[in-house]
Amino acid sequence: MTHLINLTEHLAQDGFEYTYGISAFDLTGNGVPDLITPDTDVGLYWLENDGQGNFTRHVIHKRTPEWLERHQVADINGDGRPELVFIDNINGCLLYFEYEGDPRLPGSWRTRYVDEGTLTGAYAVAVADFTGNGHLDIAASTWRKGNQFVWYENRDGNWVKHILEDDIAETRAIHAADINGNGKTDLLGTARVANQVIWYENTGDLPNQPWVKHIIDDAPQPIHGPPVDMDGDGDHDVVMAHGMLP
Repeated sequence: MTHLINLTEHLAQDGFEYTYGISAFDLTGNGVPDLITPDTDVGLYWLENDGQGNFTRHVIHKRTPEWLERHQVADINGDGRPELVFIDNINGCLLYFEYEGDPRLPGSWRTRYVDEGTLTGAYAVAVADFTGNGHLDIAASTWRKGNQFVWYENRDGNWVKHILEDDIAETRAIHAADINGNGKTDLLGTARVANQVIWYENTGDLPNQPWVKHIIDDAPQPIHGPPVDMDGDGDHDVVMAHGMLP
């Protein structure tokens, strides 16, 4: 059965050069979500939502680092405020932006690097507590020249890089979810050229024990798709888009 939903388009802001990736999160605490988006050649912005359909643009940073794309919003440093976790595609970096006080004020945002240049071909990012120590860790994919899945262990603000899988052709999506329902956060990833949709099982003793790899599907060119409970049975299914060409 097909259900049609009528949606009305509203313009939040225009005048960007090349926006890539957007997220919604209440940065001001007024009960309505604001918008966060990078303009990859120009900088990083957040759009303050007044709850009446009006958005005010605020600058988080200008130009450097450039080419910010996919990101997650999460409290990485445990200060009770959200941080913006980004990959820097061109420079092979993983970083986050944190703020103190009022995020509207100039100078309130700071840049913190998790990986300053070794994440060649950085593509996508996922945030979760993989070790169960109460601190959020970060996983990332790297495409083409990188061809890796990696994760960064958060040891009280010190980051330790671990290679999840090396030399897997053109990794793309990466998502964090408890796939098998054992209370441990797993990873779901795709490798477009390797033709793999992969579940990396977290057995609960990271980093001492390795992730267990399960290939869910080997259909050609998987790219993007999240874990989601499609049939309402309480566990995660996978929705996947394949291919870049018609």
